[in-house]
Amino acid sequence: MKTSYEILGIEQDADKTEIKRAYSKLIRKYRPETDPEKFMEIRKAYESLTKGHKEADTLEFSLEDNPEAVQAKERIEDYLTRKEWVYAIAECQKAMKRWPDCVYYAYLLTQAYRGNKNTGKAVTLAEKLSKNDPNNRFFVAELGRCYRARKFNNKAYETMRKAYNMGAVDMDFIKEFYEVNKEASVDSMRPRDIMNKAMEIYGDDPKYALDLMPMTKDEWNRLNWLKKQGYTGFFGQRHYTEEEYLDLLEFYAKHGKILAKEIEPMMPMIGEFIADSSLSTQGERIVSQFVDSVKNYMDPKSLRKVGFWADPEYKKIMADPDLSSAVKKLYEATKNPNLDQAHRLFLIVDKKLCMIEDIEESLDDYIILKKRYPAFAFEYESFFALLHKGGKKLKKEERSLKQIFDRQRSKYDDYDYGRFDYDDMIDTFMNMFYSNMKW
Repeated sequence: MKTSYEILGIEQDADKTEIKRAYSKLIRKYRPETDPEKFMEIRKAYESLTKGHKEADTLEFSLEDNPEAVQAKERIEDYLTRKEWVYAIAECQKAMKRWPDCVYYAYLLTQAYRGNKNTGKAVTLAEKLSKNDPNNRFFVAELGRCYRARKFNNKAYETMRKAYNMGAVDMDFIKEFYEVNKEASVDSMRPRDIMNKAMEIYGDDPKYALDLMPMTKDEWNRLNWLKKQGYTGFFGQRHYTEEEYLDLLEFYAKHGKILAKEIEPMMPMIGEFIADSSLSTQGERIVSQFVDSVKNYMDPKSLRKVGFWADPEYKKIMADPDLSSAVKKLYEATKNPNLDQAHRLFLIVDKKLCMIEDIEESLDDYIILKKRYPAFAFEYESFFALLHKGGKKLKKEERSLKQIFDRQRSKYDDYDYGRFDYDDMIDTFMNMFYSNMKW
């Protein structure tokens, strides 16, 4: 017959951390729903080795002397594993009447109540357990879970943090605490600190934390490097090749659920990168995967900042050789979601003035727009009609546009207006003249 050490595949001098690590590996391989006999063998081996360890992640009660009590415990735990909450509740209540001194059944009953959505009863019972034994991290952790089920997010966070500081570090608890930490509106811990604690306890293999932060060691290192670079700075620098940026987008697509909030400030720069790149089919696939990965976890406004640059019509208009730069810039100013309303108005005014300066080219643009991009042509139909008619109404419109332009110009001094500014041209000429003059 195999010893407990042999069942867990460890040496007899293994410490509690090694025992826990071996146990965690095996229960992920042999799950109760697929291999119940092997699971129970592993569990009993673990319990036998951790008995007497005060820091073990199991609750120990003196049930061994009473086979019926042990069988009742195992039945309840089996019901809980299979999520048969009603049967678990009934079995717990019978066991509590028969063995009133064993609080373990009350502890199991809180889990059954919580699973069955009887959150009020779960909270009441968990509060009673924690009050009677305030130093029991399992009871405190369960109370935190019950608060969370009751939607008391801040109370759940405070209670689970207390349990965490008391040493509640089993992986299921760590996962829940990680989520509660993100949901709480009070000052909370850094999520990555919780994850690092899990990694410290459960070994070097990041797969132990698969559901929490599914990253390999290399990906962890990469993320930390990006953080040091400044997420926005990486795309803003443009020191890297298109392939490297696409590789990064693919990485973000893989972990969009977890990294969405950290990626959000980068969205305008990611969008500009997409706009400036002539993406291959593979590149467009990566962009599409990236958008799909983050769309459910990010503010829709932020997502549109990328979606605009990746929009097929935008790319088609920008690449159209028959359209002038003025009408292309007009389209960009009209559609770009990264602009605030005042800046958008200023750019549209400027582009209209450019088009008034070259009416013939603008009217040619309108003919092309009506054929190829009718929706956009319709947006500016009245303006193009004014260009076509000319006369006093156009002069009046031009004066009005210039007034708006002059009022707003000082706010956007670094903007490339795309048309002649005679004062600037004279300043530039004079600077060139004096810099070349020999005194």
